[in-house]
Amino acid sequence: QASLQDERTSPILERKPASFKAPSSSQIGDNTNTTAKEDKAIQAKAFSGEYDLPSRTDLVSVKPQDVYAHLNEIRGDEPIEIGVIQNTPPRWRLDGHKMHHGEMKNIVKRLHALVHCTVHQQEIFAHDIEFATDKFLTNISKCKSMKTERGDVYLKIVQKLLQDNEKEAKEQFNRAVSYKCHSLVVKGGIKNEDDWCNELNQYAKDYFQEHAVEQTFQHMKIDTFRIFIKQSKEKWKCEKNDAQVDQVLATGSGKSSLVPALLAGAGYDRIMVTQPRRLACTAISTRVNTTIGQISGWAVAGARSKNNETTSIIYLTDGLLKELLQYCEERLLDDFASSTQGTVFFIDEVHERSINIDLCLALLARLLRYDLKGKVKIILSSATLDESVERLFSESKDYFPLKIESKLRYEIKIYPNSNVNMFDLIERLLEKCQNNEQILCFVKSNSEVTQSITLLKTLKNINAFPLVEFQSPILQQRLVAEEQIFFSTTVAQTSLTFPRLKYLIDTGMINMSIYDPYRDTTVLEGLPASEATLKQRKGRLGRTQSGEYFPLYKSNTKRTHFPTPQICQSELSDVDFSLRKPPVKQNLSDFKRWLPNQPDKKIIDRANEKLKHLGLINDHGMFTKKGEEIAQLPDFGTLPLTTSVYAALTKYKCGRDVILIASLLSTLNTSAIFQKLPARYHRLDEGDYMSLLVLMNDLINQTTSINSSDMTDIQHNLRRALCRLRVLESSINRGKVWHKESQISNGQWSVITQAFLDGYWENVYVSLSELQGRNRQYDRYNISLEDNDSRKQTAILHKSTTIPDDSYPLLIFAKDTLCSTAVRSTCVLSFLGILKPEWLHGTVERPLNVTTSEMKTFQSSRKLSNNGNVKCSTNDDQILIKGHGGDVLQAEQKIRQQLMKTYEFIFPDAEDLTKHPKLKANIIIVLRDLSILLPMIWRWSNEKQAKIKLEKQPPSSCKVIAQCREQDYRLIYAEFHSFVYWLTQCDSMQLKNSTRKPQLLTSRDPDIERRINRITDTSLTWAHLKQAINDNSRESRMDVVAWIAVCNYGCLLQGSYVRDRIVQNHIKRPKNPNPRTWVTFNQQIGLPQIVPDLVPADIDCHLPSGTYFDAQRFLDEMHRYEFEVEVFRNHWRYVLLFDRNVPTGPFTMNLIEPHVALTHNRLDFDGNSLYVERKKTK
Repeated sequence: QASLQDERTSPILERKPASFKAPSSSQIGDNTNTTAKEDKAIQAKAFSGEYDLPSRTDLVSVKPQDVYAHLNEIRGDEPIEIGVIQNTPPRWRLDGHKMHHGEMKNIVKRLHALVHCTVHQQEIFAHDIEFATDKFLTNISKCKSMKTERGDVYLKIVQKLLQDNEKEAKEQFNRAVSYKCHSLVVKGGIKNEDDWCNELNQYAKDYFQEHAVEQTFQHMKIDTFRIFIKQSKEKWKCEKNDAQVDQVLATGSGKSSLVPALLAGAGYDRIMVTQPRRLACTAISTRVNTTIGQISGWAVAGARSKNNETTSIIYLTDGLLKELLQYCEERLLDDFASSTQGTVFFIDEVHERSINIDLCLALLARLLRYDLKGKVKIILSSATLDESVERLFSESKDYFPLKIESKLRYEIKIYPNSNVNMFDLIERLLEKCQNNEQILCFVKSNSEVTQSITLLKTLKNINAFPLVEFQSPILQQRLVAEEQIFFSTTVAQTSLTFPRLKYLIDTGMINMSIYDPYRDTTVLEGLPASEATLKQRKGRLGRTQSGEYFPLYKSNTKRTHFPTPQICQSELSDVDFSLRKPPVKQNLSDFKRWLPNQPDKKIIDRANEKLKHLGLINDHGMFTKKGEEIAQLPDFGTLPLTTSVYAALTKYKCGRDVILIASLLSTLNTSAIFQKLPARYHRLDEGDYMSLLVLMNDLINQTTSINSSDMTDIQHNLRRALCRLRVLESSINRGKVWHKESQISNGQWSVITQAFLDGYWENVYVSLSELQGRNRQYDRYNISLEDNDSRKQTAILHKSTTIPDDSYPLLIFAKDTLCSTAVRSTCVLSFLGILKPEWLHGTVERPLNVTTSEMKTFQSSRKLSNNGNVKCSTNDDQILIKGHGGDVLQAEQKIRQQLMKTYEFIFPDAEDLTKHPKLKANIIIVLRDLSILLPMIWRWSNEKQAKIKLEKQPPSSCKVIAQCREQDYRLIYAEFHSFVYWLTQCDSMQLKNSTRKPQLLTSRDPDIERRINRITDTSLTWAHLKQAINDNSRESRMDVVAWIAVCNYGCLLQGSYVRDRIVQNHIKRPKNPNPRTWVTFNQQIGLPQIVPDLVPADIDCHLPSGTYFDAQRFLDEMHRYEFEVEVFRNHWRYVLLFDRNVPTGPFTMNLIEPHVALTHNRLDFDGNSLYVERKKTK
């Protein structure tokens, strides 16, 4: 097997074909351009001369008329004559003038040079092919398997075929380069046009690249394999009593392509080989048919190869096999009984442990309860195999584990773990690349792929290309064949083979979707990749040449041996519902005994609750009428989507519309399509679903629209959607129940949205800005009071949507709700539809927290309680609003508006002005420019929808008018009162436009400027910051936080950190080495404090005075850089505690409100007057 892998046979390809330098004009003796004096000296009488042309007429065949035409162009007014003296070797006679003879000499020299250059390239190719042949045979001979009797047979076959193929390869190249040589005779040898010699050299070089050495031997490998199998009297097969086999082989060892071929040679009637991705099915089948013969077909959702019914091997997705095992059990049993040799189920890439793979394993284990009389063989194939999978089958007496130790032919060099900058490493490796060798980088998410490609281009001016899930297989294959540097997620771990992969860079991370049944939320977590995943990634190397692996992760990172099975960390209502259908007719709780790993009981219970909530099962777990009817529909991908289609068919008479939308939705993994969707399809006032409907209608009505230039990037998605539509329509038509309803189109979003709400009722979100909350955020609207604490979600809209960026509708519903550890406190909503309150037809109960006085206000004016659709009740400090969805929302808005009051107070009051002389002086400065209070006003408006207005009250006070809720008024008043305190303590308050200028250091210090640059240089990127974080020092982490505050948010870094870190570069540690002891808490105010012996201690920043500072966004950015942050707030600042549990040690950050920061402008010779700001790097 090792000898049959698609690998390069030697490093010979690294040698570039030598080029033959064309003779210079002086060497050739170009004397055609004579001077006027020489021209006059030419005698009128012509003379004769004889010339020997190259004897290699097979390379250079010169026609006299071509030479005559060229010479005649030099001096057409004088007669010339060319005669052939002899043909072999060719000798010509020329009658002409001196300039004609001079050019003829040059022609002869160029023709000889052309022959020499061609012969030279033939010699180089012959040398390379001979070297590669010897190396190939030597490598095979070293294999242990060749030291056997069967190995000796194989070697003899190889030797014989090598001789034949070596001769054929030489002849093919000689013919090709000879043909090229012939094409250059006139324009190169005779006319001396262009750079003919380099053109020949480049042609030979291109031939080397296009006909690589391993491709020269490809047919030889195939023939070797065929002859060896034919001569071999033993057949590779399972013993008669072995029904299940575990096959553990190295990545790239041929387990997916060669073993099925051997099984077909052994005579099995049908070999079904699963692959986790569509691309792998088509690619492996094509490779098998190309290398061995037309023995395999393929099948994926919505498409099949033309020969899939006539071949013994079928490559199919694990999802298709799951459907076959689940719904066609009776037919399979009949096929087994009538077969001659039986069927092999070959489950490949078992280590991935997707839901479909685990269900295939469970259904196969369940199938073995029948007496199959040896007609079924099961092969579980993987580079690594979890023990739980083995346990599932090992109890059977027919179980046979086949663990073959194998390795790739080419060596993989693994470098030590490091935190080197990835982009510097890529630049260094690119310089070492030869013959367009490839570099592959694994990162954890699609966003990191995009970000890394952008940064590599920005920092190094190097182009790289993405390999991600939503690309078409054709695009992925083209990129892998043509490009050099790639960033990829898990998609490149299995399905793709890189022809020239030399270097692999692995960050050791993976994004994993983990379902939380308590919150009913799926969270996308960035986790260390399992050992099996790392092994799979390394297996990309060593297939076609030697490779080098660079692990950019810590060696002591805690990792699991195998990935956690997806069925143990996913929402399973779809699985539960499908298992309840015939013929399985088991709920998930009963079926789980067949699974290699059983899901947690809470996940199963939550799936059962969802089925009840959708009205699909009753309290006894049996299908309702609605459940039975939905079970007859084809699978639309998810249960909520199928429920929406059912509602469109049965209640809302828009079946055609929803089916069109669902056919596209069921093929999309992400909402990235909306970024590429042409603007003519956008429905800004309705959202993504109507945009998709308009698109699908256009594709059906105008079949050529899919080929328009602005559809190129999403064309593969659209073709899959149209294919999916045909499959769905065919399934519905066969059932004959919904055929008529499925043809009815309404086209009105107000109707279509009702159908979608049947399936996605729990995914309705309301804008918090309409409920006295933050701008640009949404809250889940219709959850029960019992689940309010556990399932309440704050969300933001995904950037990939047709809804305009500056539009935040009151109500939306989302198909996908994804929480991510990359986002600190919100989830992300995608596939969005805009709603109106009156469209909410379900019952909703909403709690509204109020103060005691607000409760009295509400109880004294209960106008809304008379509304028949809404009932209001009170419970301690809550108002409970229950009723029809849209009416409840409108009622809540009105109640909240009623509770908004106008409050007024004087700032500062007369008593404070009398007591504090400093206050009286400073308030006059404040009154000159009340705009210093705008950031505070913006904050209250953005976060609580509170409106604050300031009116001057001469000579030394101001009226504050606040329209807000009572609890917010108390906080606003306290914040102004805190400002009064600081005004009483301030000796010298100066506004930003003060005439006093800042003083720069009088002497330049390169070290100080370098440290200033680390904080203020806006050209630094994500890569620089990640590198600083990876330095694993407390001070470098503090620098990153300071840089983000200064450069991204316009803060002013001031005080002791500038003195200690930037100017003095002073570092001091407490005597107690335990970092947990370095932070204490002030018992009176509850704020964290760093111990005095730790230097630098904290970061003091003045918030920007000309813009709103979004603290939540700042904290989200800290979270993206994986900082641990605890937030504390008093009336004049945020106090952030960083890294309390990080080994490098904690530090604090003070973010001081800009109006308060003006009172901290003390002059001293220590640290308070030192500051740095954005873009000031000197």
